[in-house]
Amino acid sequence: MNDSGIGEDYWGNGYGTEAAKSIIEFVFTEKNYHRVHGRHLKSNPASGKIRKKCGMMYEGTLKDHIYKNDDFEDIVFYGLINPIKITKKLLKSEV
Repeated sequence: MNDSGIGEDYWGNGYGTEAAKSIIEFVFTEKNYHRVHGRHLKSNPASGKIRKKCGMMYEGTLKDHIYKNDDFEDIVFYGLINPIKITKKLLKSEV
């Protein structure tokens, strides 16, 4: 999951969060992914808020990882392990 590129007129309406949650639900339930990750430019903290609202956990920052607009920027990573698989694993270990 990377920055979605939603137009400025639509920022702050929850569309990015809604889209991200739908994608995560689809890949976990329909595609049976084990894990998803997302990244964003540190200069765009709103994208980080979306990831947190989706339950993703901060995993780290790559310092000066990308060159944009004549400057280097940090990339921030978030991840989430499929909660369905975690539950199944826990239930299996209790047997």
